[in-house]
Amino acid sequence: MYDFSELLTATSLTEWFSKLVRLSASVNAEQVLFALKKEKLAPNDNAIILSTYPSEWRQKYDENGYASVDPVVQKSFASALPILWDRSIYETFEQLAFYEEAAAYGLIQGITLPLHGPGGETGLLSFKFTLSDRMNYTKNIERYQPIASLLRDYAISSSTALLKLDQKQKVNLTRREYEVLKWCAVGKTAWETSIILSCSEATINFHLKNVRRKYGVDSKGLAVVRAIQGGDIII
Repeated sequence: MYDFSELLTATSLTEWFSKLVRLSASVNAEQVLFALKKEKLAPNDNAIILSTYPSEWRQKYDENGYASVDPVVQKSFASALPILWDRSIYETFEQLAFYEEAAAYGLIQGITLPLHGPGGETGLLSFKFTLSDRMNYTKNIERYQPIASLLRDYAISSSTALLKLDQKQKVNLTRREYEVLKWCAVGKTAWETSIILSCSEATINFHLKNVRRKYGVDSKGLAVVRAIQGGDIII
C-alpha cells in the first residue's frame, strides 16, 4: 500500500522527487518525468524538470527544442485529461520523426497527466511503462490510470506548496550572477549571454554553476524559477 500523502512532508525538491519516484511504483512505472512552469505562457526553458529518463535523451530533447514538437506537451497545456502514448497522436512529419527518436530510447508506452496548479502553474507528470509488458499495455492503463490521477493530484499540490515555501528563502546574488541569470530568464543560451556580457562561455557556465549551488538546484531553468518567485530577478 502506498501513502501519497508523504509527498506533503518533503522539505526539499530533491527529497520530494525521490519520494515521487518511489511512489511511481504504485502505477507500475519504470521511469518518471515531472515538469512544471509558473504559468502557461512562461518559456519552456523556465520549467522545473525532474526526471529519471536517460540523460542522453533529456539532453537531446532540450538541445533540439522538442517541447515545441512533442504532441504530449501541446496537449498537456490544452487539456486536463490523461494522454496515452499512442502513435496516433503523432500526426505531422516532425512529430513522427520525434516519435521514432523517442522509441530508440524505449519511450513508447506510457501515460502523461497534465498539471494545472491553483496559482496558474502548468506542467505534466509522465510515467513510462516497461516494454516487457507490452501485451498488457491496455490492461495496465485501465488498472493504473485512476491511481496515477490520484498521485498527480498529490504531486501538484505538494510541489506548488514546496515551491512557495522555497521562494521565501532569499538568495544573495553577485552583480554578475544577477546579470547572467536575468539573460537566461529571457531565453538566452550561455554562448549568447557570453557575447552580450563580453566574456567567455566558460565564465558564464561558472556563474551558472554558482547560481545553481546557491539555490540548491540542478538546472538553470529551476534556478530561474526560484529567482523569479523569490523576487531576486525581475523580467
